[in-house]
Amino acid sequence: MHKRRSFVFILGASLLLGALPGVALAQEEEAVVFPPEGVEWRLQMYEAGPDIGMVDVPEGVEVSLFMSGGDVVGNAGCNSIFGSYQIDAETLSFPVPFGSTLKLCEGPEQEVEDAYLPLLSAVEGWSIGDEGALSLSDVGGAVTLVYSEAPVEITATDVEALMAELSGLQQQIDQAELEIATLTDEFASVNVTKLRNRIAANEDAISEQAETIDRLRGRIRANEDAIAELQATDGRLRDRIKALEESDAAQTERITALEDAVFVPTPASE
Repeated sequence: MHKRRSFVFILGASLLLGALPGVALAQEEEAVVFPPEGVEWRLQMYEAGPDIGMVDVPEGVEVSLFMSGGDVVGNAGCNSIFGSYQIDAETLSFPVPFGSTLKLCEGPEQEVEDAYLPLLSAVEGWSIGDEGALSLSDVGGAVTLVYSEAPVEITATDVEALMAELSGLQQQIDQAELEIATLTDEFASVNVTKLRNRIAANEDAISEQAETIDRLRGRIRANEDAIAELQATDGRLRDRIKALEESDAAQTERITALEDAVFVPTPASE
């Protein structure tokens, strides 16, 4: 749930900031790279050996990695794994051996796991490319594992929070339109002769009012674009809510299975 809330906060903040003048330009000038924590990663390619190089994970084999607060969990292809990690701006390591369940597999699942665990234990660095792929490298800097981000799961609560942000943005638009209407009425009610006298006496003030109208119209255009983008996002989020609801039960079963496999009751003292 923490991961989903974080995503919605970042998504909502990005859309709202993008609607403000000057913010989009600042974002284009300086890209922010977030650490690979709080995201479920799915392995796409791995180093299969010096004579083979990088190969794709076979279809039907799922290898995942999730890091948060110094703890790491995932699936190595056959067994669930867990352990700890250390990370900074460029380095990433898993200082202790991974714990795992003891299921035995055959075929591609076991082959991938046998190759994957040694590579993961030898990781020394990380990077995220322009396309969002996570690359892990060994001590020599060679990339040995490449992941993509798993689809983000969004709840109905997340959608409601995003819609609340949209409602606030609509209120800003309504206020801007009211200001324009008020200024328009003011200009319409001024006698032409008096208006000419006012222009002659105070051209700077009139120029400032005209600039205010232009700024308000610009705000309306920016807000309308933001609303259209938020509405499109809302449609995509609603489509993903159904998938989240269907996956919740399966995730609960996976967690229960992992806890049963990891925690062994301590025999009672005689």
